[in-house]
Amino acid sequence: QVAITGVSCRHQIKDFSNLNPKHILEIIAENTDLTDGHFFSNHISNYLPIKAIYPRDKEATVKKIKDILSSKSEKELRSEYYRDVVNQY
Repeated sequence: QVAITGVSCRHQIKDFSNLNPKHILEIIAENTDLTDGHFFSNHISNYLPIKAIYPRDKEATVKKIKDILSSKSEKELRSEYYRDVVNQY
């Protein structure tokens, strides 16, 4: 599930189920427009923790996400073990 609150997305994506879960953050970060707003992706279930202020940090944030995903290295992404909120407790 993806919860988006208080944002204006240029593109409405109704079905995330066919997307690679690691690319959902990229799509949301790239298509979110905020005016002096905070963009967070810091929940334990997220692959990549992000804290940014939009629009100031948008370009750098999207670049960081794209660079990490294109590197094919998962060392900067949270492992499935740490993302597994249900079985952590």
